[in-house]
Amino acid sequence: MIPYPKYDGFQEKYMTHVQDGMSLLSVPVNNGKKEALGAFLEAMASESYKNVSPVYFNTAMKVKYARDEVSAKMLDIIREGIDLNFEKIYNNSIGGAWNLMRQLMMTKSSNFASWYEKNEGKITAAIDKLVEQMQKS
Repeated sequence: MIPYPKYDGFQEKYMTHVQDGMSLLSVPVNNGKKEALGAFLEAMASESYKNVSPVYFNTAMKVKYARDEVSAKMLDIIREGIDLNFEKIYNNSIGGAWNLMRQLMMTKSSNFASWYEKNEGKITAAIDKLVEQMQKS
């Protein structure tokens, strides 16, 4: 196991892009107990962060499954560089822009500019709509 390489010598730390491997949760907008549900979810997330994640990461990943000390150190570097952002989480809701480079490479296309020109308005509208929906709830 090794982290993604640094872009250049000026990049301070290794970056690990989370992709297709995260759990998300949504709450129906008509939930009548938003405050209670929010408190419950926050408590469960806190307990998981404090009690589940350390055991999983430090015991299972670094001791049981890592082959050696170097692999365990690589896991630390990978975890310390986790990067998760809006585009990755909401990619499907905003027109799939995050996967564009992958799609272009798979089709051996270099038509980024034309794709962007064709889809910019649609993606901007989808982002605006998503943000508006989030602000309502």
